[in-house]
Amino acid sequence: MMGDVRIRFAIVLAVIAACGGCRAGPPEGQVMAVVNGEEVTRREVTEELRATGGAFTDAAAQQAALDRVIERKLLVEAAREARIDRLASYQIAIMRNDELALAQRYLEGLQPAAARPDAAAIEARINALPYRYANRFAVAAADGAGNAVVLDSASIEPEFAQRLAAAAIDSWVERPDGARLRVFQRWPIRISRQAMEADAAAALMRERRNAVSAMILDRLRKAARIERQVP
Repeated sequence: MMGDVRIRFAIVLAVIAACGGCRAGPPEGQVMAVVNGEEVTRREVTEELRATGGAFTDAAAQQAALDRVIERKLLVEAAREARIDRLASYQIAIMRNDELALAQRYLEGLQPAAARPDAAAIEARINALPYRYANRFAVAAADGAGNAVVLDSASIEPEFAQRLAAAAIDSWVERPDGARLRVFQRWPIRISRQAMEADAAAALMRERRNAVSAMILDRLRKAARIERQVP
């Protein structure tokens, strides 16, 4: 009886030893790479692509995402060897990231289907923001210290963009923060109608998602018991 046990144990050890070299070939199937013995799965790469806006059907984007995951795992391994994961600041950061991810997934799950806004809504937004769309322009200027500044009218406040559009060359214009800029050059930025409509539709969809999120948060706040510590 004891001999049978020893034989079975010897067989198990032999199988384990043989499996030590089971991964002699390249990764296959759902495993896309192995980093110091740790597998990088297709699901991890897909999530990396989703987080960065890449397409899994694009081979170059897929390879870039895989490289990022590999590099991250190498850095994580080095950080653990340096015992950074034991730091209180790291634990707080992990808790924050976990909470952000959970909150985001919860809100995403409650969002309505992202239907494209109708043509009238898209047209209304384009007409309401001329300096972001049809009358978009750029300005080369300098601040009071002589530092060069280049501004795109699509990325600044509409009222400030309107003042820049009306400003004479070599004149001073006050920024929203009170600082002054001297305008040296202004030129138009032409974008296609298709690009205008795509940008307007995306902005309207973001506004819709933000409105739904605000409504959900308002409901949760009203149902919650929140006690703030008075300083």
